[in-house]
Amino acid sequence: MRSRKTTSDFDRALRQQQVLLAIKEKALSAGVLTSPGTLTDIYNSIQNNMNTDMELRELITMAKFATHFDRNNLVMKVLNDDPERDGGFLYVPLRDDYDGLYVLVPFGGDFKMIQRYASLLFHHGMAMANPARLEVLNASGASGAARKIATQLTRYGFDVVNIDDYLDAAGNRIESEKTFIQFNQWTLDRKERVVPALPLQIKALEEFLSVESIPSDQSQDFPGADLSIVIGSEGLSL
Repeated sequence: MRSRKTTSDFDRALRQQQVLLAIKEKALSAGVLTSPGTLTDIYNSIQNNMNTDMELRELITMAKFATHFDRNNLVMKVLNDDPERDGGFLYVPLRDDYDGLYVLVPFGGDFKMIQRYASLLFHHGMAMANPARLEVLNASGASGAARKIATQLTRYGFDVVNIDDYLDAAGNRIESEKTFIQFNQWTLDRKERVVPALPLQIKALEEFLSVESIPSDQSQDFPGADLSIVIGSEGLSL
């Protein structure tokens, strides 16, 4: 767990998360987290090597909560220095700027991007634990607009599966002034109202991008994509 192997410190952090999760699963299977007495013994054994402001009763309460935690809805993230990778909000500045030290600092010189990343995960955890497959379509007329947005979406943990131009059923390019989200899986209820298949994922994307969503034209083909983000000439700022 402590070794970098042939990768980076960021991959090591991810492996450490996996080990901690495995310890939790083992503790559950052995009944450790459901026994206050055992938890007290563990706490007493390690308290000289642990620094925390949590009280024992709080740890026991959290342990009880863990017994009902759904692993399928657990989102594990690692901040890293690759801007084209999920969590890539850090970079390594010139060492001369930090007295020769190797340090990591956030892009933009502050923590706004990381705070936005954390807010997305905390407020839309279910959607990010089960991310929709996204495609980013360029309807702006500007070359590279879709790829730029797709890179940023990947950075924030969204699953981008395709980048292309926005085309009609005949394969002709469509240009749009407005930027919008298009959901490609939907049905009609008894009152002929549109019911999208992935409401949580749509809501997360609407709030994150501050754009509206509409149902797709079902005569069009969107292979492998649940949602399409159509970039219009008004653009999209991330």
